[in-house]
Amino acid sequence: MGKAFILGGGVGYRFAKDMRGDVTLGYRGYKLDASDGAGTQFKANVTSTTVMANFYYENIAASGPWSPYIGAGLGLTQNKFGDLTANDPVSGSADAPGGTKSGIAWALMAGFGVPLSKERTLDFGYRYIDLGKIETTGNLVDSAGNVVPYEGATGKLRAHELFVGVRF
Repeated sequence: MGKAFILGGGVGYRFAKDMRGDVTLGYRGYKLDASDGAGTQFKANVTSTTVMANFYYENIAASGPWSPYIGAGLGLTQNKFGDLTANDPVSGSADAPGGTKSGIAWALMAGFGVPLSKERTLDFGYRYIDLGKIETTGNLVDSAGNVVPYEGATGKLRAHELFVGVRF
């Protein structure tokens, strides 16, 4: 998919000195701009909305003011694959209707917190997130209105994310 924009937020709770959790809502927007080996260009918008429950264990090998952590999350996702445009240099342009797929999302996280004050922590992190499947429905329609047999596009939406946030 390439680069994406991400909007997100959450509410958390510290269970113990080294354990915390949160519930987050995230929205990701992607622009598919790819080609196949035959020179056909594909374009579509893809979005993913997630609700995740995450758990973190902190202070792993802590030294100094830094507070390293690892975490895992599980949640629900809804992925929308917008209308797909295929532009073939030989046969021209065709469109396929998009599709929506809901399912399970999961994530693994690692990072560290740097205290800004007693109540605020600057958070630097990495997240691998599996957002489940994406798919379009079948059949392309070319510029003349002809239906071109097509089984649809399908795939898995996964991301490596770097983030900076503030916990308070």
